[in-house]
Amino acid sequence: MQCIHKRFCVQRTVFLFLFLTFASVSCAYAQNSLFTVEGVTVDITSSSAVAAREEAFEKAQADAFTTLQGRLLSGDQDVSIPEVDVISTMIKDYEISNEQLSTVRYMATYKFRFNEDAVRQYFNASDMSYTDVGANPALVLPFYMRNDQMILWSPYNVWMSGWNRADNLDGLVPLIVPLGDIADVSDIGDEDALDYSNSRLNRLLQRYGASEAVILIATPDDMLSRVQGEGDAAAGALNIRIYRTDRGYPEQVEGLEVSAGRSDTLASLMDKAVREVQRTLRADWKRKTVTASSMGVQSLRARVPYSSLKEWAETQRALTRVNGLNSFKVMSVTPHQAYVELEYDGNQNRLALALAQADLQLNQTRAPHSMARGVDDSMSYYSGGAGAGASDQAAYDLYLRRYHR
Repeated sequence: MQCIHKRFCVQRTVFLFLFLTFASVSCAYAQNSLFTVEGVTVDITSSSAVAAREEAFEKAQADAFTTLQGRLLSGDQDVSIPEVDVISTMIKDYEISNEQLSTVRYMATYKFRFNEDAVRQYFNASDMSYTDVGANPALVLPFYMRNDQMILWSPYNVWMSGWNRADNLDGLVPLIVPLGDIADVSDIGDEDALDYSNSRLNRLLQRYGASEAVILIATPDDMLSRVQGEGDAAAGALNIRIYRTDRGYPEQVEGLEVSAGRSDTLASLMDKAVREVQRTLRADWKRKTVTASSMGVQSLRARVPYSSLKEWAETQRALTRVNGLNSFKVMSVTPHQAYVELEYDGNQNRLALALAQADLQLNQTRAPHSMARGVDDSMSYYSGGAGAGASDQAAYDLYLRRYHR
């Protein structure tokens, strides 16, 4: 596995034992899954098997980069696909599976891992706005209003069925659909959509490794409510309310209406509504984590309080996992706190969101005018703002959440 380094600097005045603790921090940095594109299928017929395979590989690269652009670029840009020769320079490695060939035909499924720095350089050189910060997984709880009664785990919940059929739930905003086993049913029931127990919800989240739950309450209009079978022709519209839960209570953040098309069945309408919710969450996340070359590189100094060397070492490891953080430099260290300088792209709200995905909290200690809003919201897909200018030198505290509950 390749070891991707971020820059670390320690002043010579640091105590020797603290320096050794710092120096022992692992430099391992996992491949960012945002830059991995899986399931690229090709089926090419040409003059020979060799020609078909070559054409298939070129098409797979172009298709994979198209998927990557759609995932990372903001939606209001007129973009084109570069030549395959350019794309190939941004590919780190790839895998082939399900390979089949005949004398003139080639079929395969590809998985591409793109080089993060090369992709960023390409987007910056092309003056494109993009995000390279992925959200932590969220658990979706799709409640459905049926016959004036809210249902979640019922086999008649066609809204849940739509989510169970969904693919492509990974990527920029990973979503998890619960199994609905005995433990799940005991933690949240049909009547708990907006009146759940925080302790039981947290237990549910921990079981699935999710950072928060997204409650999706879908209500059919009068026409749609008369459609019973999933294969029946759909008419009318589905109204969806999206609630965040990370504040300790349900808070509506978005409302959608998805109308049935002429060829829609009840099932296909639910599938379309699932895709619309995914699109909404991804677009919102992109809006708050977008960066561009025109925004430039920023720096921020923060105090890192800690109660043990273990906490300090884990904080540094967490910093190496932050996507969107270019580097960090240790300015000074004492037995119970350190000062670090962070170098990052974009604005401070983007930085706070990126840090939060590694369980790091950035809190303002003074100069409240320097951020658009508090970073307590930084774990949420729905928080954030337009950002602001450079911060004061010691205006922030930075710490691992699990040590400061």
